[in-house]
Amino acid sequence: MESQIAYLEEMTGKKAKYGAGDQAIEMQVHSISAKAGAPRKKVYKAVRGDIVDELLAKIINETDCTLPIRKLGKGKYMFGTKKVSMQAKVNSLLVRVGGGYSDFREFLINYGDQEADKIAVAKSKGEWNEEELYQLYLGEVNPHLQQQRGTIAPGRAS
Repeated sequence: MESQIAYLEEMTGKKAKYGAGDQAIEMQVHSISAKAGAPRKKVYKAVRGDIVDELLAKIINETDCTLPIRKLGKGKYMFGTKKVSMQAKVNSLLVRVGGGYSDFREFLINYGDQEADKIAVAKSKGEWNEEELYQLYLGEVNPHLQQQRGTIAPGRAS
């Protein structure tokens, strides 16, 4: 936990809101990981030279987050069941939320449980297919890929 706080302070140049003794963030992240149901830690590998992807990899790997997070395109990611836009500003990773931006760590705390719950419910109903959702979002972000394959995403036919 202390290394996560030190990293955050180093990356943002600001003092962390939470003291080293505060276990709230750590418990929240472990709760999210447990709900996502992943028994092992997956290491997120960043695309070299992509600052957004590199910041995301550092945070995901340090927090042991097990939610599915996959790159769709420049600054576009699948986060659990959501499609999100991210950008790096002054060595901070920001996520587009509504009309503004949120720090990714705060976003993870605020939306991680919700996403883990959605995935758990879908798994219990036999409706969770990460790869299918990824391919759908990938086609929305990169429509030229679908044209090459000769397919059209559901709801996108003209």
